[in-house]
Formats: sequence, structure tokens, C-alpha cells
Amino acid sequence: MADVEDIRALVAWASKYEIPLHPQVEIYQDPVTGLSFRARVDLSPGTKIVDCSYQLSLSYLNAISESSLFPSQESKLFPREFIEHFEQENPHIIGNFFLMQQYLMGEKSFWSPYIKLLPQPNEPERLGIPNWWPLADQQFLEHTNAYPPIDERECQWRSDFEKGCARLRGRIDDSAAYTFPLYKWAATIYGTRCFRASLTIPSTLITRPHVKEHVKKDNFAVLFPLMDIGNHNGIAQADWLPDATAGHLSFLIRGSVKRGSQIFNYYGHKNNSELLTTYGFILPYPELDTFLLKLRPSPVAMHLRRSQSCHPRSNHDQPEIEFRFKIGMSHENPTSQTVLKSFTHGLMETMICMFANSREQLFIQQNPGYCIETVRHPYGGPLSRALIISLSTLCKKLVQDMTMIEDTSAKLG
Repeated sequence: MADVEDIRALVAWASKYEIPLHPQVEIYQDPVTGLSFRARVDLSPGTKIVDCSYQLSLSYLNAISESSLFPSQESKLFPREFIEHFEQENPHIIGNFFLMQQYLMGEKSFWSPYIKLLPQPNEPERLGIPNWWPLADQQFLEHTNAYPPIDERECQWRSDFEKGCARLRGRIDDSAAYTFPLYKWAATIYGTRCFRASLTIPSTLITRPHVKEHVKKDNFAVLFPLMDIGNHNGIAQADWLPDATAGHLSFLIRGSVKRGSQIFNYYGHKNNSELLTTYGFILPYPELDTFLLKLRPSPVAMHLRRSQSCHPRSNHDQPEIEFRFKIGMSHENPTSQTVLKSFTHGLMETMICMFANSREQLFIQQNPGYCIETVRHPYGGPLSRALIISLSTLCKKLVQDMTMIEDTSAKLG
């Protein structure tokens, strides 16, 4: 649990920079969500909970001293070779090492009141995400959608850390202090508490063209002290308003909040698998119990799917997202008409393109506006054969996955 004096110190530190917490909002220790915002009185829609000056934000921008709004705060700059090597392609690595540096500086760091309240590197239970769980606990996620990201993330962190160390070794005196556990901690802090740069930093505040591009593409994450105390309950009831003129980001509530109630932020629309792997918690909503299914269509099937007018055009350069779909529980009694509602839009269309014979491929090419998910009689139309094969294949896949999960559960007792 966070120390009360440390909480007061953080609020006082933020107030020095004219970004005080709303006088009728308090920070308290909730037994479930940890540090949280709470309303002392009834709050009306549009109430500003807190501002955070860009000068207090912490990110890669501070490591390169992007401008007076993103200063290094008297931190020792990393070697030019280190910055130049990662700045074009991997600014997030610079940001992670900068946060490590601030932790190692202790009380000398400008951000020490903030860092002191963060989960510490030696507190895996507070860091929460499965990457910090004991191996015996990670086994309970085997064969679920939550399991692959654990190894993928660990490998990516290790690779990024080794690349960074290779550029620092021999160039700074304390390079040995930059360890992998500390890098893993820094990456976890950004991953669990960050705000997206594209939604929070006005491009007018950035001076260098390549940095503007990094902001636009969210190539790095940003920490906003005090503001990141807001937790997530799955309901979009918060707004972030960047103000380039005033030089700060504001957090406002959309609806009213009753006295004594927690004030929540919003992390985006995420299912429980994503919440668990990214933040270390889940929510008790059945509609969030979905999982991801990745399809790998052949070039022919991919071209056919992209020719349909009901195919999203924005993801053509990201096939790993373009052909990733969510499957969830239907809350209706399954019938031939409702079963398709359990799947993300586009899943059946893509599978039909993958299983279409020459006659069906020709029909799709000649009728780009035909969408199996919107026609009245999908099981009696020109693509019914491919639809039934797609559903049968999908059913076999789901049964196979469910059997593996049950087998794992039996082994674990």
C-alpha cells in the first residue's frame, strides 16, 4: 500500500507547477483497485478532475530535450551515439532507458515524488501483469489468448534491452546498473500507465519533423504523473483534452459522479484477455470474455477479400490487424440467424474467401457489395456452401482449443 505521506508529497509536487487536483477530489487506497480518485462531493458532467503540465510528463521527449515543454530536468543526457541509433526506429527504447535513469537517480530525479509511488522493481505483486507472475501461475493461462503475449513481450523486452546496452556499454560510467529486471520494470510502467502520444500531445508543441511522426504513429508512450491514478471500469466516461496554449493535458468526466464514488479513467475498448495481459486485471462483464482469432489467408483469398466493399480499407498495411478477429459469447439462443453475431464483422467474409471454389470466387468478384453478414438468407444464397464449410471449420477449431484448455485445467487440478 502507498504511504499517505508519499501521496501528499505527489499532490504537493504537482501543485507547485500550477496543476492542482480538483479541491473536491481525493486520492485514496481502494482495496481492489489500489490508488484511486474519489469524489468528496457530487460532481457534475464536464468537471475537470486534474490537469497535468507537459513539463511534468515523462517520456522519450525528455530524454532528447525536445523543447522547453519537455525538458530533461537536469538529467545527464545519454551519449549521442545512443540517441542517434534509436531515435529514428525505436524511440521507445530511449524512453525506457530514461525512466531507468530516473529510478537510479533516486531523490535527485525531478520525478522522484512520482516514481516513489509507482510499483517498484522488487514488488512483482504490485506490477500485476502475467510477465511478473511466478511460472506456476502463468501455467493457468496456457492455451488461452493471454498466454502467447507473455513470451512475445518478454522476448521483445530482452531484445530491446540488449540493443540498448550494446550502445551504452563503455560510453557511460554506470552502464552496469542498467539491468534487464530494471528495463522490464520500466517497460511495464509505460505499458500499464501510459497515455497515447497521438491523443495527448498536440503536434504544434513538437519542433522536429521525425518526432512529429513518432507522435502521430504512437511510436512511444507518455507518462502523466497524478493523472494516471485514474482506474478503468470499462465505461467510456472520461475525456482527455490537450491544450497547447496552456501547456497541459486535462482529464474531465463525461457523466455525473456521486459523493464517495470512485472516479474512473478509460483505457479503451479492450476484452478481458487484453486487460489481463496489459494491465493485470479483468472486469466482470460477460461481453468482455472474448478472444482473438488470427487468420492467414492466401494471397488470392486476401485479394478477394479486399475487393469487397464491406472490407475496411485502413488496415491494408497491417495484415496482422486486418485479419485478426474477436469471438465472443452470444447472449441469444443460438439459431442460424443469430450465430453470426458472435463473430467480429469480417470473420465469415474472410473465411468464405479462403474456402471459395472457382464459381464462388467469380461471384464475389462480380458482386463486391454482397456481404454474407447482412443478407437475409445467408444459408440459401450463392455462397452458402462456403459459409457452411467456414462455420464447420471454425467450430472444429474452437472445440479443439476448448479441449486443450480443459486438459490443462485437469493437469493443474
